[in-house]
Amino acid sequence: MEDQINETKTFESANKCGKLLSWQLKRRQRLNTVTNLEVDGRNIQNPVDIRKCFQRYFKKLYTQGPQDEVEIKQFLAKNGLSKLSQENRTILNSKITRQEIEQAIQNMQLGKSPGPDGLTSKYYKTLKDYLIQPLMEVSNEIMEGKRAPDSWKEAFITLIPKLETEKTQLKNYRPISLLNVDYKIFADILASRFKKF
Repeated sequence: MEDQINETKTFESANKCGKLLSWQLKRRQRLNTVTNLEVDGRNIQNPVDIRKCFQRYFKKLYTQGPQDEVEIKQFLAKNGLSKLSQENRTILNSKITRQEIEQAIQNMQLGKSPGPDGLTSKYYKTLKDYLIQPLMEVSNEIMEGKRAPDSWKEAFITLIPKLETEKTQLKNYRPISLLNVDYKIFADILASRFKKF
């Protein structure tokens, strides 16, 4: 009878976050939270101002300057980048198969953070028999020229501090985009096709 009571207690608390897990999550959140920044000799502590500083910094960093088309053409001519043959283009643009979808799902690593839709690679691996057909349909519509779903253009962007650096400096963070897994499946298929050439 005592064993049965212990099993019941264990079962009842199986899906509840324990104190250890809660402590670990809070600790990790504290470590990843930016509480102050040094910008132009000023110490910024207001979360809204910190966010604006990061936005300005990365917008400036990733804004593309003017492009010199002549220089680009010279670079491409000099480096002899070959064009795809018509046969290779036909292969690249062919319909996506069930096998390609299944292989791409299989390639997804477990334990990675999901994108904005919250669906993990484990979800796709577990339910692949139900998901292959709709994924194949959407992928082939895109291959035929239809627009990709808006959700494929969404991402969570989070900042990761570089190891062993001063966390009050903007330059010591790198942005990571967390993309939806269905988009990553499609991208994996295209990347696998390109690797053959």
